Amino acid sequence: MRGEVRIAMAGLAHPHGVGFLKNALKHEGVSIVGFYDNDNPENARAAAEEFGAPVFTDLDDLLYNQGANTLLTAQINYAKPKYIIRALKAGLGVIADKPMATTLEDLDAIEAAAKETGAPIFLMLTERYDPAVYTAKQMIDRGEIGKITSQYLVRPHRLRPERRPAWMFVRQQYGGIVNDIGVHDIDLARFFTGSEVKSVLGAKVANMRFTQYTDFCDTGTALFEMEDGSVATVTVHWMTPDAYHAHGDVRFLLEGTNGFLTISTVEKTVRFASDTHPIGYAEIVTPPLSCEEDALATMADRSHKPVITTQDSINATRAALLAQKAAEEGTKIHLTQK
Repeated sequence: MRGEVRIAMAGLAHPHGVGFLKNALKHEGVSIVGFYDNDNPENARAAAEEFGAPVFTDLDDLLYNQGANTLLTAQINYAKPKYIIRALKAGLGVIADKPMATTLEDLDAIEAAAKETGAPIFLMLTERYDPAVYTAKQMIDRGEIGKITSQYLVRPHRLRPERRPAWMFVRQQYGGIVNDIGVHDIDLARFFTGSEVKSVLGAKVANMRFTQYTDFCDTGTALFEMEDGSVATVTVHWMTPDAYHAHGDVRFLLEGTNGFLTISTVEKTVRFASDTHPIGYAEIVTPPLSCEEDALATMADRSHKPVITTQDSINATRAALLAQKAAEEGTKIHLTQK
């Protein structure tokens, strides 16, 4: 990694941010210059004590005057865009927890700021770095199952509402389940096919288990048509059984013209068969970079070619937002990527 990464962390609403910071600081050349979160000041104070960096009450002071070159944010979903835009306009690269935005208007503003300044955005689409996912992508690129015709991507999560902040159960602040969780799988549909989303053919969200939260949906499904003619179904929910050993039994089924493969990110397996290969398991390959390493390299060296580009972050988010919109309005939406 060339260059230093001097992180300003603004927005500590979700623990993904602090978790990323802990791993980032293990790498040479990475430092934290300070914290800002006037909406969650107790979180900023706790982080300042843990990491030995000051708390700022003026965001511009932190972004412009403290030598930072990177914003790390895990702010409340609806408030995240204002942090990202201000950092981009200050010339900082951005590492953001998903979702990056909760409205198309905010996403448009983020994209405009990124194009204006050329500063990179790295959205934490961590699944691309999972060894099973990485192995499957290598197999697909070698043509081992032919051209992908359909994908079924399932992402259960465990809610445990007593451990969740109140803002998660307010639709305007949370942004919706397809946008929040489904963006991972929408991005993977793009990643596996090398194709953009063309249309949201149908989508639905509902509240099936946690009905005490009247402004919250705990399950969602969306059907996408890709530009290459294939289809992808994404199903997400907050109903992982309490006794299950993992946060969610995330799994994918990819059908190709000459074979199929199934991926389990919990078991770290890829099971496949093709016209020339009987059913069996692939040897799992470790990606060359972790998510943190790729993000830090992107911030340290603007010539680095990341696995997740700024445009990946924007396009996956746009498709997720439009799928969320389709689910809530009961409409079909055609995408025109910028």
